[in-house]
Amino acid sequence: MAEATPPRGKMRFRRNAASFPGNLHLILVLRPTSFLQRTFTDIGFRFSQEDFMLKLPVVMLSSVSDLLTYIDDKQLTPELGGTLQYCHSEWIIFRNAIESFALTVKDMAQVLQSFGTELAETDLPEDIPSIEEILTIRAEKYHLLKNDITAVTKKGKILLTNLEVPDPEEAISSRFDHHEQIGGDWQTVNKLLTQVHDMEIAFDEFWEKHQLKMKQYLQLWKFEQDFQEIEVVHECLEKSSGPSSSLNNNNTLDVLKNHVLNELIQTEKIYVRELFTVLLGYKAEMDNPEMFDLMPPLLRNKKDVLFGNMAEIYEFHSNLFMSSLENCMDAPERVGLCFLERKTDFQMYAKYCQNKPRSEAIWKKYSECAFFQECQRKLKHRLGLDSYLLKPVQRLTKYQLLLKELLKYSKDCEGSEQLKVALDTMLDLLKSVNDSMHQIAINGYLGNLNELGKMIMQGAFSVWTGHKKGATKMKDFARFKPMQRHLFLYEKAIVFCKRRVESGEGSGRYPSYSFKRSLKMDEVGITEYVKGDKRKFEIWYAGKEEIYIVQASNMDVKMIWLKEIRNILLKQQELLTEQQQRNQLTEQDQLSSQQNDERQQQAFAVPNITKPEHTSTVVGVQEATSTVQEGANTVWTEEISEGREPWLNNYFSSSYVDDGEEKTLLAGEKSKQKKRRPDSGEQSEDLNR
Repeated sequence: MAEATPPRGKMRFRRNAASFPGNLHLILVLRPTSFLQRTFTDIGFRFSQEDFMLKLPVVMLSSVSDLLTYIDDKQLTPELGGTLQYCHSEWIIFRNAIESFALTVKDMAQVLQSFGTELAETDLPEDIPSIEEILTIRAEKYHLLKNDITAVTKKGKILLTNLEVPDPEEAISSRFDHHEQIGGDWQTVNKLLTQVHDMEIAFDEFWEKHQLKMKQYLQLWKFEQDFQEIEVVHECLEKSSGPSSSLNNNNTLDVLKNHVLNELIQTEKIYVRELFTVLLGYKAEMDNPEMFDLMPPLLRNKKDVLFGNMAEIYEFHSNLFMSSLENCMDAPERVGLCFLERKTDFQMYAKYCQNKPRSEAIWKKYSECAFFQECQRKLKHRLGLDSYLLKPVQRLTKYQLLLKELLKYSKDCEGSEQLKVALDTMLDLLKSVNDSMHQIAINGYLGNLNELGKMIMQGAFSVWTGHKKGATKMKDFARFKPMQRHLFLYEKAIVFCKRRVESGEGSGRYPSYSFKRSLKMDEVGITEYVKGDKRKFEIWYAGKEEIYIVQASNMDVKMIWLKEIRNILLKQQELLTEQQQRNQLTEQDQLSSQQNDERQQQAFAVPNITKPEHTSTVVGVQEATSTVQEGANTVWTEEISEGREPWLNNYFSSSYVDDGEEKTLLAGEKSKQKKRRPDSGEQSEDLNR
C-alpha cells in the first residue's frame, strides 16, 4: 500500500475490507524514517487506534528489515527491499490482453455455433450445379474459420509465452520452482487455449461428417440424373412403332452404347490428369527444399505411406490402359477384351487399398500443416488431398458400373461375352480387395495367412461352441449366450476372429480383428440343419471333438456358406480319391514288375511251367485292379440315403433326429470307413463316436 496519513489509511483499509470481506487477516504498518513524520504518525494512530484497527491486528514496523520477517522478499518490490519486478502499467496491459483474448474465444465459439446451425438448417438445392456450388462455398468458409482458429490459438500462445518468461535470476531455479511461480493469469490463458483446442477438434469432426454427407448427396443426384436420361431413352424406344422400329431400336442402343463408352474414356482422361496433379503438386513437392520449412520433419519420411503405389497406378493408366480404351472408340466390342488383357495389372489396386488405412492415419495427423495448405493453394484445388487420395478406390468402383451399362446395351452383340467376363473380373477384384482389407486387419495369427490358400468369403456370425463329452447332447451347448465372431473361409481352413471395438475418429471405417482359432478343412465336417433356428448350421472338428453352432444373419448367407464349404470338401474328397488310386496303381506296378522278374527267372529254370504261371499272374492283376476299383467306388457310396447326392454324406448331415443327437460322419474318418454299403440301421452314426 502506498504511503498515507492515518485518516487516509483508515479509509483505504475500510474500502479494502468492504471489497474483500474475510480476506484481510493482518495489517502491517511501516513507520516513516524521519523523526517528525514518525512522531506525527504515532500521535495520529494513538488518537484513532480504536477506529483504525477495524477488529484486525495491526503490527507497527520500524524498518524494511522488519517487513521482511513477515513477507518473502520475492513478493516485495525493490523500494521495499524485495526482488519482485512489478510495473503497474504492464500489469494493466496484460489484464487487458487476457480479457480481450477471453472475449475473442467467446466470439469464436459463437461463430462456430452459428456456422453449424446454418449448415444444419439450410435447405439443400435439388440440382447438381447448385449442390456443387454450395459445397464449394461451405468448404471455403470452413477453411476461413480454420484460419481464424489458428490465429486465435497463435495469439493465445504468444500471450502464454509472455506470462511464462522468467527473470534472469529465476532462470537459474529448477523447473518445479518455476511452475510454482506461475500465477493465475497463466492458468486463465491456458484454460482458454484448451477450450479453443477442444472447439477445433469438435469443429473438424462435425465438418468431416457434413462433407461426407454432402458428397453422398451429390453422388445420389448424379446417379438420379443418369437414370432419368436412360429412362427418357427407354420411353422413346417404347413409343417407336412401324416397320422401322427394329432399326430405330438398334440405332438407339448404339447411341447409348457410344454414350457410355465416351463417358468411360473421358472420365479416364480426367482420372489420369488428377493423379498427375497429385503426384506433381504434392508428392514431388515433399522433396522440394523450399517447402521444408512448411513441413513437419517426421512427415518427410512418410511420403511412400501417404501416397502408396499411386505412382505405379498412374504409370499403368497413362502409358497403357488409357490408350487401349481410346482405341476402342471406333470398336466398342473390344472394351471387354481391353479389361481382360490388363486384369493382372489391376491387382495393383489391392496393394493401394491395403495401404489406405495407414495413409489416412498420416493424413489425419498432419492435414492441418502449412505444407498441404500451400500445395492446395498452388494447385487451386477446391478439395483437400484426402479427396484425391480416394480417387483410385472410387475409380475401381466406377469401372464395374460402366461395364454393367455397356453390357446392358450390348446384348447379343459382338463382344458381349467378353464384356460379361470383364464385368465378372472387376467384381471379383472388388471382392478380393474388400477381403484383403479384412485379412490385413487380423491380429494375433501365428503364421502366414496366405498359406491357407485363397480367401473364399468372410462374414459375421453368432457362434456357440462346445466339446463332446460322454452322453452330453448338443442342445445343452446352445443354452449359453453366443459369441460374436467374424469367420474367414479359406481353401485350407476356417478362421474364427473377434471384431475389436476401437474408439477414436475414423475407427469404424476400417475393421480390426483378434484371432481366436482356426480349423483345418481336411478335418472339418458340417451339419446343415440344427434345431431351434433355420439360420443355424454346425461346423465340427473330428480330431478334437469340437463343435461350433454357427448362426447366419439370414438364410441366404447360410446357404451361400454351405455351398462354398461343400465345394471345398468335395474337391478335397476328389483329391483324396485320386491320390489313393495313384498309390494303389503304383503298388500294382511294383507288384507286377516283381512278378515279371520272378517269371523271367523261373522261365530259365523251369521252362515247361511258364504258361500256367503267366495266366495266374494276369488273373491276380485283374483281381487287384477290381479290388482297387471297388475301393475307389466305396468312397462315393458310403451311407447314401434316398434323394441325396452320393457324395453328400461324406461331408455333412442335413438332419437332426428327435433325441437331439447328430447322425453324421466325422470328417476325419472320411478315408477310414469300411468299404461296404451300410444298411438302414447303420446310416446315422452318432457324432459322439
